[in-house]
Amino acid sequence: MNSNKKNFADYPRTRTRLVLFSVFILIRFSMIRAKIAFLTSKENQKNKRYSEVEKTPSRLNITDRNGYILATNLEGVSVYVRPQEIQKKPLVAQQLKNIFPDLLEAELLDKLNDGRKFFWLKNLVSPKQEKALFDLGQPGIYFGKREYRFYPHGHLASHVIGFTKVNEFGVNYAKILGISGVEKAFEKRLAGKIQPKLENRTIKLSLDLPVQAEVENVLKEWQKRMGAKAGGVVIMNIHNGEIVALASSPDFNANKGRGELGTDKNSSIYFNRVVQGIYEMGSTFKIFSVAQGLEKDLFTLDSLIDTRAFKINSRKIEDK
Repeated sequence: MNSNKKNFADYPRTRTRLVLFSVFILIRFSMIRAKIAFLTSKENQKNKRYSEVEKTPSRLNITDRNGYILATNLEGVSVYVRPQEIQKKPLVAQQLKNIFPDLLEAELLDKLNDGRKFFWLKNLVSPKQEKALFDLGQPGIYFGKREYRFYPHGHLASHVIGFTKVNEFGVNYAKILGISGVEKAFEKRLAGKIQPKLENRTIKLSLDLPVQAEVENVLKEWQKRMGAKAGGVVIMNIHNGEIVALASSPDFNANKGRGELGTDKNSSIYFNRVVQGIYEMGSTFKIFSVAQGLEKDLFTLDSLIDTRAFKINSRKIEDK
């Protein structure tokens, strides 16, 4: 047996170094573990936020008195791009131009090359465009879930229902804000800020859609016959004040894009002539005179009224 063999205890400096090295390794592993725990917690909070956004109640439906849907939310897809993941940028710009003819290829190429990490390609795309993008198989192009407001009957009752805009949006959500008509008047209830006590989560209007359709057809026909630039009709239930139909012409299709109010050259189509217009009473005021005369027994429904012209001082008063 070798008598020169020494025990580990005989080297105190080596032992001290090993202990310090072990402590260093332990501290490093503890720091790494803490970092992983922090990142995991942060990711969980992020996922929780996305989950909360996805659970946010969709905007309520709007229906007529018979249950016909006038406004509802549908699921769509948004598209965004991460340029750093795209290699053949000129080719991709050309491919995107082919799918979206309204985009400019030069601007797309600038966005792909100017160093930005992210940009929106489209806030909402059609199923056909979504498939075309997917078929490219191009890294760096991403899809996000999106809800959008849809009006099944297009122009019908457009002035009553109003329209919305996307007020705030992210990769997987879009908050819709009412800016006209019922969409604006009942914004808090439609957006779920006031918990609705309604069946099937809808807001039911007093409008009768078939009556509304007929009223709008008649209005447009007489507007055409009379050569009028605009017109309006209201049908009200005199017993309870319910509006059964309300039409203003010209109207609009809220499903189509539009410029900001006041800047669109056709912004007059968004003007509701029934509730926003200010007019002289004119002949419509005659009904009050007749009502007062009947109430005071000055004449009856069979009485004849002399409507020949007459003068007050130098002013001629005549029935037109």
